[in-house]
Amino acid sequence: MHRMKLLSWENLTLLIVAVLGLLAFVFLYDRVFPSASIDFEHSKGEIAQRGEEYLARLGIDTSEYQRTVIFGSDDDASVYLSKQLGLEETNEIIKSEVVPVWRWELRWFIPEERTEYRLYITPQGELVSFQTILPEEDGGGDIGRENALDKALSFLSDNPRFSQGDWKLVEDSSKERPNRTDYYFTWEEQTVTYGEEGHLRMYVVVSGEEVSAAQLFFKVPEKFLDDYKTQRSWGTFLGMFALLGMVVFVIAGVVIFLRRFRGRTLPIKYALSVGAFVAIAVFLFQLNSFPTRQMAYDTSSAYATFIFQNIFFALMGGLLYGAIIFVIAAAGQSLGLKFFQKSLSTTESFRRRTIFGRPLAMASLRGYLVAFIAMGLQSVFFFIATRYFGVWAPASNEYSEVYGTVLPFIAPLTVGIMAAVAEEYIFRLFAVSWLKSFLRKTFVAALLASMIWALGHSSYAIYPVYTRGIELTLFGLLFCFFFLRYDLMTVIIAHYAIDAIYVGLPMLKSGNTYFFVSGLVVMALAALPLFALLFLRRRREVKPAIIVPHIPDSALRIWTRRLVATLAALSAKLSGNAGKELTAEVTRSFWEEDFGVGGEGIAKIAGQVAQFVEEVGEAKGEVVELTDVRAVITVKPREEKLAVLNAYLADAEVDGVKIHTERMDKELRIVIEKI
Repeated sequence: MHRMKLLSWENLTLLIVAVLGLLAFVFLYDRVFPSASIDFEHSKGEIAQRGEEYLARLGIDTSEYQRTVIFGSDDDASVYLSKQLGLEETNEIIKSEVVPVWRWELRWFIPEERTEYRLYITPQGELVSFQTILPEEDGGGDIGRENALDKALSFLSDNPRFSQGDWKLVEDSSKERPNRTDYYFTWEEQTVTYGEEGHLRMYVVVSGEEVSAAQLFFKVPEKFLDDYKTQRSWGTFLGMFALLGMVVFVIAGVVIFLRRFRGRTLPIKYALSVGAFVAIAVFLFQLNSFPTRQMAYDTSSAYATFIFQNIFFALMGGLLYGAIIFVIAAAGQSLGLKFFQKSLSTTESFRRRTIFGRPLAMASLRGYLVAFIAMGLQSVFFFIATRYFGVWAPASNEYSEVYGTVLPFIAPLTVGIMAAVAEEYIFRLFAVSWLKSFLRKTFVAALLASMIWALGHSSYAIYPVYTRGIELTLFGLLFCFFFLRYDLMTVIIAHYAIDAIYVGLPMLKSGNTYFFVSGLVVMALAALPLFALLFLRRRREVKPAIIVPHIPDSALRIWTRRLVATLAALSAKLSGNAGKELTAEVTRSFWEEDFGVGGEGIAKIAGQVAQFVEEVGEAKGEVVELTDVRAVITVKPREEKLAVLNAYLADAEVDGVKIHTERMDKELRIVIEKI
């Protein structure tokens, strides 16, 4: 295995395909991605100010109230429009705000008081919903149906949509409360029908003597919603298979972890750092998403308790998720070194604390190229699927809620780390390695792992429900190919970049300065791994590279003491060929049984010999030759250590691989070759 070259035909081919993928993504983005319909004209702060001004005009003083703002959508409306009109036309309707789908949701409340206010405001700043939540026992009397209707019409007279449209009263009801009567009126716009029977409606509630709620919304036919729920239930059903597979992977990971932990052959420190990294990301994500949970806060409970519970569950969630990834990373790294050692070159350099170097630089560069290829292929897939195979997806965005978080520009770090690191370690490194251990065939293992990963996304709103399963199985195989062709870090960075770009692009397209700058920050964070390219230097000397598998120092010292004690006890009693045969037998057992290298490649055995030499000989071994059938390591230890190494390594055989030594003055050559 030779040093990776930046300028090679393979990398140039990858670059050309990545450019084509990026062009396809840019060209098809507005046609196939629902997030293309998001158009932020106002910042989150400006939207909140508009809400304050509106409530002030109604005579409502919110100075004593707490406020929370999140970003949401009318999912039922987007589902219906996408099915009836297609995503491209739906995006145009939503952009023009003819139908209000995207919205800022605002809430003002006082802890432990039941009166609160809620508003919906579109990204362009139009108020489409106002609601006052009143206690059941609040007074107001009964002004009668006609007076209530007059109040509702008077309230709507200032609404341009209502005053300029053709609206018909279609629902009229009332409900008696202990000290008041609430009247409910719904009008339907008659001019335009969307799809078969979709209409805009205006809803007004008069509570006692005052209007307590008014909302512009899209009425989705009930039959369509019933069919929609039925199809979603099939998606949930398919997702159960993925959950079952995930549970199996975790249980298998725990079993392998416990077995190898007792043998002290796990990369504990490295896996712990990966688990801690993910745990911190989950914790920060939960804290950053506090406004979403604040929107659901029950004002009948103590606010301090609510805050404590959220921090506690964020911490526990991070620790639990991090613990799972810790176990999977340790077990996966251990299995991966046996089956896919080349694919762990970058992660192994992390373990050896040489983070910023050529492996990470190349993984970063290739990761972004892989990301562009995947984004382009996904765009083409959905364009063809929706245009020619009747596939449809609602104008919703699984990342839309991050725009209402405390700091939306750190979303790619938290979302990207959670998804990229966790999913690639579970479904690429561990799952493929573990499945290969008993299925034998790499492709079969990759296919099964990809299918389980894909079915985990079946609950997404896309129809037919198996579409996402097909799409992500293909992309899972694509990621497996790049994982095996290059390394794990390449697909982690690719996964991270894709999520970050999908999160940041709607903000970057915004005409609002706040969101535009936030989008720039998001893209900068998305490009964070590319800083590794600063460490990509060309060197004159090109040395063979080996992957040193992880052998914890504690385990190596135990095995070394055992080997030394065994040979020392018998060396005095045996001489000549008997002594050499004993040395070879014990050494063979040492390598094969304790390290499990029988039948593995020369590079792996060379790595283990090099680490053994460093521990026993207290000198650095240098690989001067490395091919698929032969490796040569030279070492210059002290005289007494040279004799010890020569005795331990001379004429040993490891399952078809022979190790022998050549003494030259103060240097020892260790030759490892296939028989």
